[in-house]
Parts: sequence; structure tokens; C-alpha cells
Amino acid sequence: MLESPIPLIDHHVISITGRSPVVVLGLEATTPEQVEISIVIDLSDSCGDLSKLISHAKKLLSLLPRDWPISIFSLSSPDAISRPGLRLLDFIESDNLLLELCNNTRVISVSKRRGSFLRPVLETIGGVNPSTRRLLVVLTDGEFSDFGEFDIPARLEVVCILPNSFQTASELRKPILDGFTVLEMQDPQLDKIIASFTHPFFGPVVIEPILNTSMLDNLYRFVGDGKFIKWSSSTSHIVNLASGRQLFLFDGSLEDAQLIRWQIKSCFNQSIRILQSSTATIQPLPGIEELITRQFNPSQTDSITELICWSKRGDDQFSVIAEQFEQASILAAQGRSWINEKGNLQVFSNFAALTPITEGSRPQYSALLAIMVQCDQTGSPLHIALFSLRRDKNPAIRFQVDAPYNQLVANQNLSIRFDDSRYRWILESSGSKDAEAPFTAELEYYASEKLVVPLSHPNGSVTALFSGDVS
Repeated sequence: MLESPIPLIDHHVISITGRSPVVVLGLEATTPEQVEISIVIDLSDSCGDLSKLISHAKKLLSLLPRDWPISIFSLSSPDAISRPGLRLLDFIESDNLLLELCNNTRVISVSKRRGSFLRPVLETIGGVNPSTRRLLVVLTDGEFSDFGEFDIPARLEVVCILPNSFQTASELRKPILDGFTVLEMQDPQLDKIIASFTHPFFGPVVIEPILNTSMLDNLYRFVGDGKFIKWSSSTSHIVNLASGRQLFLFDGSLEDAQLIRWQIKSCFNQSIRILQSSTATIQPLPGIEELITRQFNPSQTDSITELICWSKRGDDQFSVIAEQFEQASILAAQGRSWINEKGNLQVFSNFAALTPITEGSRPQYSALLAIMVQCDQTGSPLHIALFSLRRDKNPAIRFQVDAPYNQLVANQNLSIRFDDSRYRWILESSGSKDAEAPFTAELEYYASEKLVVPLSHPNGSVTALFSGDVS
């Protein structure tokens, strides 16, 4: 559709205490006219396994708006075999929606006796919402029981998808009449047919910013799961605008962000457009502002913000947490996890039970760091601290030489971060005040361990334990 609306890029400025603001950019395509989707499955005794056809149909239809209505029929039956109110999203994200129907003994036994008539389904669909555009996808071997031409209702397009290299009548391997097409599963014509139900940029597009290369390091892309990745990981990225607004982040001024021009190219038909950021403002998706503030606010990386508890001898429950630390130390010496087979913490469970996770929120921590200060003479515990670490913070925790906390002193700048490229926790140091060599160490992922860290305390020696991943 040459006159389709062009996607818009809008923005939202997020103020962050202690540093300059950042700009969230949203790329969104206008939703096309709603289309009613129907899927017909061939359950006759002559048709084989449909698993591959079903999987391919999901991939094809995932390019369309997820809120479009969908119904499921079997050949020869005028009645839908799916529950009412289904949306395309239900079909795309289900693991076994169609497979459950195909394996339903009653449905299969009845359908086997009815043959492969398409006309009953067409008559049912033709009598409903004739003014609405409709798409009928038939998963079949192409051997229909109908005689003569089909009567295709107005504004309905029928696409029959066959297994690859299936030998059937040659006249069924090409369009029989307007609005009726039979194609093998991997025929590229299928992509064009699906694309005709939307505009070129509602679906997968290749997007590339046109900007000064020095600004590229300030640009990020939100990839979901609470993560932003640097745009420079690839000069261009593929995003699916059918799945909703795509978010980018520019670590700079709004004026510079609005100077960025964007090139998008449709993966459907290679249509290309050059976009410029608009002056329209948006509200970020829930949780995005908090996520960005946490990642880009320097104060959020200070170790004090990760503190779960700091207990000293004489405090209530100090003896309990000291026992927990001893158990954790034994697990670390054995290279065992701090969580059991059910995924529950075996140690510090009463202290690491942070605010319960609500629907749509992220876990409060992905790993734990426990620190004990022991008397040099007696070896008895004097202070115990427990810190939370999160994979989506960089670094997850930091101790700095010029910022002691509760008299806990870092002899080198020390941090623990999660490296997405290696999917490992990394312990590293820098900026030693005692000329000690900086170091980098890869930590255990599934097991706990004792860490050698450049931390000291005037009241005694320091022992540090790392939990390994517990999320």
C-alpha cells in the first residue's frame, strides 16, 4: 500500500538526579484496518502430520497485528472448533492450541468421516461481517472433495498452504480464481500475500540511524527483559513494528536527539523511508523510567543502595545471621548453590526476602554478596553485611577507594557486574591506592564461592562470599 501511514518517532525526556537527562525515543507504526483471520485445518484421513504447517503459519501470521480476531475450523464443518474470543496473539504465543485440537479424538474421528470439503467453511464465513476484510488460511494437502469452482465471498481471500514438494494435481498448485491461492509452505509468494494485509512498515523493518558516528555510542535500543543494548553492537537492527512501539534511548540532549534521521526498510518489499524525530511526546511504558534511572544514575551504582542488612555484634538476630553466614561459607567451600532443588534460598532467607515481586516487575536481586568482619585475635564475627546484585545494573555493586561504608574500606575500586556477552558475573578492580595490580576474575554462575577482595576494616579481617546466580 503506497499511501500507508509512515511510522512516527516521538520522545520523552527523563530527568535523572546528579546527571544530564536522557531521551527515550519511541518508534510506532499505525495499525492497519482490522482483518478477521480464520484458519482451517485438514483432519481428513488422507492428510498427514500438520505440525510443520502449523509452525509456519504462526511465523507468517506473527507479522500481523496481535489483537486481530481469529477462529479455527476443520474442513467439511460449518462450525468453528475453537473457543470464542480468540485473538491472533493467543494463536502465536500458544504452544499447542492447534495441536490439541488435532489430537482431540472426537474432533479427529468426526472429521475423518466428513472428507475435505471447503465449501461449508466458506458459506459460514461468507455469512458473517461481509463488509469486513477477511483472510482464510487453509492448512491442507490440497486434495479437496469439492466439485467445481468455489464461491469466494466478497472481501475474503483464501490461501491454502501445502507441505513442501507435495505431489498433487497441478491445477491446485496455482491460483484457481481470484481470491483463491494454493501454495507450498516455503513459497515466497506467501510472504507477499500476508504483507498485502498490512502496510509495508507494519511488521519487520531494518532501522538504521543517520547521524554523526561520534554520537552512535550514546544511542541504545531496548530489547525487553529490562535491558538496553548499545546500538553500536550493529549498525542496523531489525525490529517488528507489529509487536508494538519500539523504544530507543539517546544519552544526550533533546535537541541532538531530534537531529537524528532514521532510515527504515521494509522486510516485506524493500520499501525505504527516511524519518525524522517528531516533536510529539510520549509516556514510556510502565517500569521503563525506573529502569533507565537505575541504569544511568551514578548514585544508583553505589554499594550502599544495594544493602539488604548490616548487622553488628549485640544487635538482635546477629547470632542468627552469623549462623547463616557459617552455613553459606560451608556451601561456598563445597562449591554448592545457595538455592535448593525447589529454587528457594537455603541461607539468609529471612534477610534476603525483599519486597514481594508484583506482576510485571523484575526480581529484586539476581545474586547475593555476604561480607563478614572477624576479630583478628579471636576469629569471632563482629559485623555482617548482605548486599543484593542485579543482572540489569552495570555494575551490580561497587566499592570505591574514596567512599568507605561503615568503615569498610576498598584498597582498590572494586565492582561486580554481569557480562551479557559471556553470561557470567565478573569481579574486577581498578585505581589501587597501594599500587596493587588491577585484576579481573570470572565468578561461578551456578555455584557459590569465597572471594578474595581488596576490602579491609579497622576492627578485623574481611571475608566475602558470592552466592552465584539465584534468580
